[in-house]
Amino acid sequence: MKFLKLGSNPNGQLFNGNTCLHLSTINGHIECIRHLLKFGGNPFLENSLGLTPWNNLSQLNETIELECLQLFVDLNQSLPPADLIFDAIERDHINTYDYLLSITHEELKRIQSNTTDSLAYNYFIPSQNLKNFIRYIEQNPYVGVYGAAYLQKKALFEDLMRYLERPMAFSTSAKFQVVKFEFESVTSLDDCIDELVEQNFLRTNQWSNEQQSSTKYLLYFANIQNSAGTDVLKLLLNGESSSGTCQKVSYTREEDSKSTIVYYFPSMFHIFITMSKRTWSTEHEVYKKFKWIPFKLENPPWNGLLKRHLWRRMIDINIRENRSVDNELIKTLQWVTNVWQRYNECLQKLSLQDALLGPALFFDCPMERENIFEWLQTKWNTIVAPLVREFSMNKCAQPKPKASTSATAAATAIASSLRANSLEISTPYESVACTALYVLLHRAVSRDCPLTGQEREQYLLNFVGSRLEGSSSSSMISSAASSRAGTPQPSNYCDFVSIQLE
Repeated sequence: MKFLKLGSNPNGQLFNGNTCLHLSTINGHIECIRHLLKFGGNPFLENSLGLTPWNNLSQLNETIELECLQLFVDLNQSLPPADLIFDAIERDHINTYDYLLSITHEELKRIQSNTTDSLAYNYFIPSQNLKNFIRYIEQNPYVGVYGAAYLQKKALFEDLMRYLERPMAFSTSAKFQVVKFEFESVTSLDDCIDELVEQNFLRTNQWSNEQQSSTKYLLYFANIQNSAGTDVLKLLLNGESSSGTCQKVSYTREEDSKSTIVYYFPSMFHIFITMSKRTWSTEHEVYKKFKWIPFKLENPPWNGLLKRHLWRRMIDINIRENRSVDNELIKTLQWVTNVWQRYNECLQKLSLQDALLGPALFFDCPMERENIFEWLQTKWNTIVAPLVREFSMNKCAQPKPKASTSATAAATAIASSLRANSLEISTPYESVACTALYVLLHRAVSRDCPLTGQEREQYLLNFVGSRLEGSSSSSMISSAASSRAGTPQPSNYCDFVSIQLE
């Protein structure tokens, strides 16, 4: 206290990054914490391990922890990190949990439906990342995103497009007029042209400078990896300059090959495209004109989405139904999260990146522990197993210049010794698919399964791919792991969380 009054810095850090507030919270010295906070101690400073004084509170007994928390909130006038709620659940600190929920609920009420805060809350993506993403689209005319299925890309981008259609407080650019195509349903180039004409993007008369400056177009092409999507990009990105004010293309409709129409469109416009396929970078020359942002499941914020979603649902249900904290449910939900993460990690090692799955596939996980096991089994047998089987067989069918003969011979040998649950092996490629499923099941689902003994064994037997006989499985696993080959990243890509703005 004496040193603080003499002007000592309450936020001075030791060699390991700890401050006096770090040390006081570790030991639960309430009066020291009170004085440090009054003299400007910062509870958000991180030490060399990335821990703040807030994080140290969860190590205390609950009575002292709760008193320190209230001090932090009252004197620092700031809310604690959301992770403290999860720590309270894991340590069964019921009173701390109730207190954190009460102050967090008050803060959530203040969230307005402005540009990014509401999206950040709905999608668990930091608001600043969303702002950077929007600015990136504004600064670059051609931007593309690719990522696994079940990543909520469609819902997220539709919400973002709605914001881009109106002026935003943090953006200095004029609003866009968004033209959207969903290429899961649009399969004809004629349909694309008709829509662009209807939206007044393609015109039979030239654009004036005034018309171009008054309207800024953003073409949003979702799931563009089909022939119509690629064709419309080639058409628009290879237009001819017309009088310096706009571009033009000559188009012949499929239904009327004898007549050609000349369309004019702005010289400057934006295109935003999305894909699910991983092999986007090498398919067509036109995609090399885009700045790419890959949504990588192993990187934040995507790698933590499932856990945050499930725990928020659990907390909401506990509040609504006045449930107590169920440690067994927490362990089972953590297992579901681990299954998803290990599944994707294993697919990377097996070079089956096109079968990666985003967290949204598991968002409907039941909040009753006894129902989770059957739910996960159904997901595996109806969605995961058919997907892995399809992509692993497709990968085997791809021509391999030198090793194709030996690979086929090896697959034939494996086929003679394998039997997989509910998968009939009739070709060497199917045997490889069964082996991939067997590896995934035992590395992703079986590990840390909350069930034990006979119940666990019987449970796993009902998964597609649970049975694998023969001695060739280990060699198959090691072969797949050693032969992994990721698609090379081009120079024109940027991680979502490290977008470089101009």
